[in-house]
Amino acid sequence: MNVLVIFKEIPSLKSDMKSDLFHSTVAGLNENGCNVTIYTLGEVGTSKFPYLKGKLTRVENIFYGLLRLVSKRLAKVFRYQLLARQFHDKLKGNIDVIFAECTSTSPMIEAYFLSKKLKVPYVIREHRSCYANKYSDITDLQILHRISLKKANALLAVSEELKKDMHNIGIENVEALPNPISEDFFLIKKYNNENYKKLVEWKGGNFLFGAWTRWRDMKRIDVLLNAYLDFQKKVSNVKLIVAGPIENEVIQKYHDLFEYDFKRNVRFLGRINRDDIEMLSQLIDCLVLSSNYETFGLPIIEANAKGKPAVVTNCGGPKNIINDSRLGYIVEKDDPYKLSNGMQKIYSQKEKYKSNSKLISDITYNRYSSKKIGEKLIDIFNSVLNATAKL
Repeated sequence: MNVLVIFKEIPSLKSDMKSDLFHSTVAGLNENGCNVTIYTLGEVGTSKFPYLKGKLTRVENIFYGLLRLVSKRLAKVFRYQLLARQFHDKLKGNIDVIFAECTSTSPMIEAYFLSKKLKVPYVIREHRSCYANKYSDITDLQILHRISLKKANALLAVSEELKKDMHNIGIENVEALPNPISEDFFLIKKYNNENYKKLVEWKGGNFLFGAWTRWRDMKRIDVLLNAYLDFQKKVSNVKLIVAGPIENEVIQKYHDLFEYDFKRNVRFLGRINRDDIEMLSQLIDCLVLSSNYETFGLPIIEANAKGKPAVVTNCGGPKNIINDSRLGYIVEKDDPYKLSNGMQKIYSQKEKYKSNSKLISDITYNRYSSKKIGEKLIDIFNSVLNATAKL
């Protein structure tokens, strides 16, 4: 099967916190025998897979700019049609199905126009939280967004919760298919770099909690830090790693917390990449997720892949992941004391979770590995191709 996968951009494999998401999607299809070509209008990092980058010529860009002054909507249609025409000859007869990974609206619109031009079906997988916190009805969506969803041959969401959010505003026939994680993530590795050695030395014989994300207000770093402080009153031999960039607004809002003296028991690592996340997943004893809302909850499966349990808030996607007490605990969101109690539950059964490490990893592999998700995607593509062949 020949698949065209559309991304907003193509990050380098290890460049940022979520780059694995894109490469794992492609790898999962490749591992199951598909020939994959990547298409994007955005930035391109290092990619081991063949890709096409849509780009207007200088004259087309000038005309596009002038058209925007008259009508932004008309200019968008003009741009997408031009780009679809640009690759028509190269792709025609070489693509069976189009798959749009939607971390923005542009991949689904590109898929719609390319599908019309190439006369092949397209499938959308939606990742975004906008259906929960931005739109109240399908008519709130811009027209190209709405048309692209309506005309798709199959609609996917990365979690059951996101599927419900989309259904609640009138988007029907959505199925849940989660994000994948790379096969490499399930391996226990030897780290000899200085950063890892320093973290191991700092951890000592303590139980280590970890949390990583891009810290926006909805991620509730205040709940995380207050939960840790409350838990530390009960148990002294625990430490916490907080990784990922923290937005300035968050630092300003919780200024007193960031000024608090954690006495070397909390370490803030700042910006990290995929290698760092894999290393942290192996180093920690338990992941903590403190968010008010998550469409999915990628850090959870990163920790579970390494055999580590997680304590998470009931904030959307995570409740579909931690649906088995062998994987961790779910607590109510927006309450540091309940999160602290969840941390206590994991800590009090730390030996059980340690002995179940392989079981946690195996469950996660069967549900979220790139190979397993790739198999499910191909089943969906085959269903779509069979349905369109009958028309």
